[in-house]
Amino acid sequence: LSWESSTLGFWFTELIERNHQFYEWLYNGRPVCFWMTGFFNPQGFLTAIRQEVTRSHKGWALDTVTLWNDVTRFMKDDIQRPPTEGAYIHGLFLEGAEFDQKNLLYKKPCRTNLTYVTSLYLRCPPNKSVDHWVLRGVALLCDIR
Repeated sequence: LSWESSTLGFWFTELIERNHQFYEWLYNGRPVCFWMTGFFNPQGFLTAIRQEVTRSHKGWALDTVTLWNDVTRFMKDDIQRPPTEGAYIHGLFLEGAEFDQKNLLYKKPCRTNLTYVTSLYLRCPPNKSVDHWVLRGVALLCDIR
């Protein structure tokens, strides 16, 4: 048994990329940017980030720490150092919206498997409520098929 992939070729490519990420981490230390799709349990990784930040602040409780996400202009290969707290991640796909409001995407994602991992909080324009994005089915996905 394994993770799902649209074709055997994509599955094998993902296997090689996963192996590369974990090999580099094991032999060269913690990456400065993590490939989110490469984790078998992305939610476990996000929880580990919360635990790491909680432990670095005396008196903080894990159940009160939430993830905060910023979209940067960095390309993964240009990042030289990790952030002071948290982690840089890459490999997510935005469905149902884009960051340039002038060119909204109206294509609906194919939702055959409603797997929920976690909420990611992104800064949105102040004139749009959270409901605006929820009602449009906006989602950050680890994989698009």
